[in-house]
Amino acid sequence: MVRHFEKQKKVAERVYVYVLPLEIDTYKDNLKLIKRKTNLEVEIFAVDDKKKYDPQNKSSKAKPGKPGIYLE
Repeated sequence: MVRHFEKQKKVAERVYVYVLPLEIDTYKDNLKLIKRKTNLEVEIFAVDDKKKYDPQNKSSKAKPGKPGIYLE
């Protein structure tokens, strides 16, 4: 299954998830499930990670229990 960007008519191949540092273990523990459900390559970053890939500054949108998500 391939996800499409509806507005831009692009195909998503990767998803970057930005979570609060206290929640990162929860998401990393469920990484295989997230990959299987989305059929996309998934990378998870803490919002304070200096090495994160975040071209649209989606990490600033992360709230407790609600991650910031960037599709590429």
